Amino acid sequence: MQIRSAGRDRSGESQSRNQLTSPKAKGYWSRIERGKRGLKSTCCPEKTHYAKGLCKKCYYKDKWENDPVWRAQQQSLSRVREAKRPARIKNSDDQRDKRDAVLYNLLPGDRERIWEYQDGMDPISGMPLVPAANLDHDHRTGLVRGLLNPITNKFLCDDREKLLAMLAYIEDPPAPIALGEKVYGLMGQAKITKKNKRYGPEGLVTRQVRKAKDETQA
Repeated sequence: MQIRSAGRDRSGESQSRNQLTSPKAKGYWSRIERGKRGLKSTCCPEKTHYAKGLCKKCYYKDKWENDPVWRAQQQSLSRVREAKRPARIKNSDDQRDKRDAVLYNLLPGDRERIWEYQDGMDPISGMPLVPAANLDHDHRTGLVRGLLNPITNKFLCDDREKLLAMLAYIEDPPAPIALGEKVYGLMGQAKITKKNKRYGPEGLVTRQVRKAKDETQA
């Protein structure tokens, strides 16, 4: 007695997939393969085909020169963008002033006065302030302290005791005392994927292999 499986017959699906992926399939996208292994353009053989045998840059250049209707549309869009640009800048400044007023109780122009007093410099890192500098304030009292670059503001600590503890840790680290010697690892961020691995203050390219101490002989 033949037992039929309860599942659906998938032979038809596999045949339809083969038909779609077969080289005999008809259609524009089946004839042109995009990507690094796809058809190359005739204008620039090193670039991928975009349309009409041309790469993307040459296609739009040709369209600009030979399609006056499309060129007029693009020129009108460009004029609209240029007209809206000052309004966008003004709106962003207004939004920043509103945000400063709500969050930091500042008046319009107070941010610029702080910027000028700091000479456009980050007082902690000594680097020039970026245009989108952060207004730093004390989280416990709300006191507005100044403008900082985002990376400086991110790692700033408000607790004086923690800052002193960090300073003591940097000046007198515990690892050399625990190991009995100064051990130098990678300079900069310690990542396995680093191409240029340099160790120690002299920037040695090769790692000095340390020998384990024999505690029994000590």
